[in-house]
Amino acid sequence: VDVVIGSSRWVAQRVAHREVSLGLAGELEWPDGVLAEPFLEDEIVGIVAPGRLSLRRGKVALDDIASQTLLAREPASSTRVVADRYLAHVGYRAPKRWELDSDEGIKRSVRAGLGIGFVSRRVVEEELDRGELETFAIEGASPMRRQIHLLRPDGREPAASERAFIETLCSCCAVSVAGCTIAA
Repeated sequence: VDVVIGSSRWVAQRVAHREVSLGLAGELEWPDGVLAEPFLEDEIVGIVAPGRLSLRRGKVALDDIASQTLLAREPASSTRVVADRYLAHVGYRAPKRWELDSDEGIKRSVRAGLGIGFVSRRVVEEELDRGELETFAIEGASPMRRQIHLLRPDGREPAASERAFIETLCSCCAVSVAGCTIAA
């Protein structure tokens, strides 16, 4: 099994062109040739270096982040799409935005105090446990959620090795989707 990492759009295109057999991707409009099955629900959270914001039970007012540089993923990223939609809904406009091509780059930049970011809670669990980052939500706004999908090429049943990999993913992530029980 080869594992490659990229934006949700890039992953979906690789599956559609049958360059990869399986993919995991967030919310997008899927290209033709892709079968997308809901896999797990994900929460996007704001992240900040410890002590950089005055958090009240993990929440901040828009005024508290008004001067912060937004460290964001590239436009083809589902994380970026979901965060941009959410931030527009709550009325947040970043005074400056830096685009980074990975969650790791965002985490490191936030830890260095260069701004705030929005990433999957799953991506920052270890940094939160070690106290290297803090999460926040916007006061008065609902949590930012998205669906992660298992992607397969449309019109082709998974091979035995692909089914085994899907079952391993489901076991590791404690989820159950149609793809976890694909019959031989």
